[in-house]
Amino acid sequence: NSRFSDVDECANAFKIFATAFAANAEDAPKSLQMELIELQCKDELQEKFKNSALVDFYANLRGDFPLLVRHAREVLCMF
Repeated sequence: NSRFSDVDECANAFKIFATAFAANAEDAPKSLQMELIELQCKDELQEKFKNSALVDFYANLRGDFPLLVRHAREVLCMF
């Protein structure tokens, strides 16, 4: 079980990154929960999320959601 613990941790990070509007904020790290909830409340951003590439979406969030942007960068750096 502990053999795949890193994979489980990465899976949650990927889920938040790729499906930010469907992700359960309670499952997110505490440091991201408030920004994730705030993001999910913004309908105009949800529309942009649907119509943009993930990289472009997070690049345009810069000042408003610094912790989510940092999270996105960390996920992208895995590749």
